[in-house]
Amino acid sequence: MTDPQALASGRLPLLKQTELTETQSGLRLQLKGMLEWADRSGFRAQTDTGELLGPFNSLPYSPEVAQGLLSFIQAETRSTALPPQLREVVILTVGSVWNAVYELYAHRAVAQSLGITPRDVELLSSGKAPVDMGPDGELVQRFVLSLVQERRVSAALYEEANACFDTKALFDMISLAGIYMTVSALLNAFDVPAD
Repeated sequence: MTDPQALASGRLPLLKQTELTETQSGLRLQLKGMLEWADRSGFRAQTDTGELLGPFNSLPYSPEVAQGLLSFIQAETRSTALPPQLREVVILTVGSVWNAVYELYAHRAVAQSLGITPRDVELLSSGKAPVDMGPDGELVQRFVLSLVQERRVSAALYEEANACFDTKALFDMISLAGIYMTVSALLNAFDVPAD
């Protein structure tokens, strides 16, 4: 019989709160706001007994590095020039390229909680441009898709994006894509399933 804990965690055992070192416990406290955000957004980031799910489970395995990643994520979230809906376009586009199942599971819920239509959520999750988000959503998806798939953005696409968004918004878009490429790498390497 398959252990349900193993199914929830992929290749890494779920860490019990009672097993955490002091540094790991401190990191878990740092994650409190993200875990509450997950609940509000409609996806599971912890088990009923408090073990972390998704990318959150991997972070305590390297708490010092994870704290740096969390600082980057928090700075982007606090200071981004992108509206929440366009941030989800970036995240779902990265997830679609990486086929990161937990990321797509979680951010489908986030996107819908922000009012993105189910049709656009599914289009973005499958690597296609949204149709209900106007030209900005379509442009962000094409820009990020090019960056992640081709690892380049053509001069024409850059000029198109630069005419629509200022440099800070472009920087924030690229940084967010980088964050979620890291998250996707963690999820895929550790074979983390969707809830």
